[in-house]
Amino acid sequence: NFFQELEKYNFTIDENSVTDVEVSVDPEMLGRIFENLLAEIDPDSGETARKATGSFYTPREIVDYMAAESLVQYLHNKTGLKHKQLRLVFKMTEKELPQFSEMEHKSILNALDQIKILDPACGSGAFPMGVLQKIVTALQKLDPDAVWWKERQVKRIKNQFVRKALREKLEDSSVEYARKIGVIQNSLYGVDIQPIAAEISKLRCFLSLVVDETINENKPNRGIEPLPNLEFKFVTANTLLKLPVEKDYGGLFNSNDEIDKLEELRNEYLQSFGKKKETIKQQFLNVQKKMSTKQEHLSPNVNSRAYKLSTWDPFSNHKADWFDPKWMFGVEKFDVVLGNPPYVSTKGTNTEIKKQLKEQYGFADDLYNHFYFRGIDSLREKGHLSFITSKTFWTIQTKRNLRDLLLSKNIDYIFDTANAFASAMVDTCIIGISNEKTKEKQVINFLDGRQSLSKPKSYYVEQSVYYNSQNAVIFTPTAYNLTIYNKYGKIVKDLYDTWWDKISTSQKIAQNQRELEKYRKNLKAGDVALLGCLTEGGQGLATANNGKYIAVREKTKWAENIVKTRPKKLFEAVSKYNITEFDDIKTLDDANNFLNQKSEKEIALIFDQLKEKYGRDIFGQGYLFRIIDDNELADVDTLTEDEKQNGISEDKNYYVPYDKGDKDGNRWYLETPFAIAWFKENVGYLKTNSGKKGSGMPVVRNPQYYFKEGFCWTDVNSTYLKSRLK
Repeated sequence: NFFQELEKYNFTIDENSVTDVEVSVDPEMLGRIFENLLAEIDPDSGETARKATGSFYTPREIVDYMAAESLVQYLHNKTGLKHKQLRLVFKMTEKELPQFSEMEHKSILNALDQIKILDPACGSGAFPMGVLQKIVTALQKLDPDAVWWKERQVKRIKNQFVRKALREKLEDSSVEYARKIGVIQNSLYGVDIQPIAAEISKLRCFLSLVVDETINENKPNRGIEPLPNLEFKFVTANTLLKLPVEKDYGGLFNSNDEIDKLEELRNEYLQSFGKKKETIKQQFLNVQKKMSTKQEHLSPNVNSRAYKLSTWDPFSNHKADWFDPKWMFGVEKFDVVLGNPPYVSTKGTNTEIKKQLKEQYGFADDLYNHFYFRGIDSLREKGHLSFITSKTFWTIQTKRNLRDLLLSKNIDYIFDTANAFASAMVDTCIIGISNEKTKEKQVINFLDGRQSLSKPKSYYVEQSVYYNSQNAVIFTPTAYNLTIYNKYGKIVKDLYDTWWDKISTSQKIAQNQRELEKYRKNLKAGDVALLGCLTEGGQGLATANNGKYIAVREKTKWAENIVKTRPKKLFEAVSKYNITEFDDIKTLDDANNFLNQKSEKEIALIFDQLKEKYGRDIFGQGYLFRIIDDNELADVDTLTEDEKQNGISEDKNYYVPYDKGDKDGNRWYLETPFAIAWFKENVGYLKTNSGKKGSGMPVVRNPQYYFKEGFCWTDVNSTYLKSRLK
């Protein structure tokens, strides 16, 4: 039974690390539960929370790497010590410290004590927990008895009564508890748009402390005191949207006694409980209200900064539609920003959110793009950012703004992690950036983990290679790729700068035809040229109803797929629309048996009639159901000009080869499997209705290229050029 199944496992509240081998179920399981909860369908919207929020649980190995490298880079920027030395500080398998001088030793401790770390999309708290483990590992080596560390935590508290209580608590607690409470209270911060995420992050912090509590049977509650309050450590908010910027009115929200008072109350609240906790909470709300009231008199507006501040309640799990670290955390800039931003396109985003993103960033794109801009903006000078995101930004034009931003900073490392997520169908990479203007000879450590994440291939490449490459694209700097770059990079970039504005569209190619013809005539064998300088063309025919016009040639994999999917499409349509003429089809098997008894022409007629009666999208938008034999294809070479322009008589073979758009951007090698019914009635309808307003209207573009031999290509969703002979 259920309880017997649970007894097979060793449940623990201790956060394991990647080096632990004990078979147990630890708090990391909360992250996996979180991911599964996100996969559940929302009955109201009909989609998963994961789809809406783009949340995926980050594998522990990735978290461990990013946490360690972020801390190493932070300490390197802070102390000037070598990366190799600093990595040993955070390695759990290395018990001995490198040889540091007393000054170096103290500088590392001070830097770890002062560090401020933000995860702007904290999810279930994997990254805050990963960083916590790494810092605790370092403190175990640097301050074995935690004497220095305990004293530093006590000195932070201004209220003498709270300070006295904390000193007593730390003296009675284990050194691990003292280390963790210090890091959690002073260094870790998280934001997530989902309340469940912020709550799970808090819970993992609680559990990490509980495991190191000291039990005393002679004290009330066995010496276990309430855990710290984390309302000012993990908040539910929209990270990407800032508070409205308004007139300062004498520095009301920058430097005054009330801001200092809030900071003091935040620190006290973290360690308070019982009546004291409620008193501090009320004091905080009173100060907050007092501040917002001041500005409200000056700027009464529901969208104003004052209104948003006065309605934010840090003690509830209600989402704030803005994020301001100084107001919510008392921290303006961070030393480290790391995390796994959501994989969500703005195509399905709320219109108002899109508008706000455009106002604040100047563009609206995939959310991870905005997280990079927000993340870097949240860093102190020389602070370090480490994100794992889709690597689509390496090459595509719409991410050029992001590449320009990243290449303007010092890129410390790029790690191609390929598809590191078990549940996300996207190739990813980790990128580490220091927030300072890029050095002239900045060298990037490029790690290629496509074959092995644990043993990636390592390359070193100057950052200038990327910002000097055409369109500032990022690529794996293998010897072969760099040879191509060195041989052709400058040539192609110069050609692009000269010609792109003249060939970027088919219209521009037509407008500059004479200049292009002259250029082509002067080309010699061995010259390098842009494809657009040698070709003509543009987008072709868009039918707006492929199911009606397009057929698939038999004996192709597309035809095989149609045979497999047609029974389900028919069964679903009969069930949804209660189609009485097919009363005998009550199951999927019935639909399969029914279609198996029909010829391809009979099946096409049935599907055509159902589309005509119940609507174009009865089987799903763009679904192809028609299969033809190659014997039904017309011989294009024998068609007259009239047949090419106006269509073929229906008493002849009227199917001609056709290529439809490939939304996935797959590479093409073989002859097209598609054909279009090019008979007079169809062609007449397509031409007569081309470009008319309304849904389902076709567009006939560039007919001068129809029935000409050439090739088609697309650059959608890939780093490769994809082409097919036509």
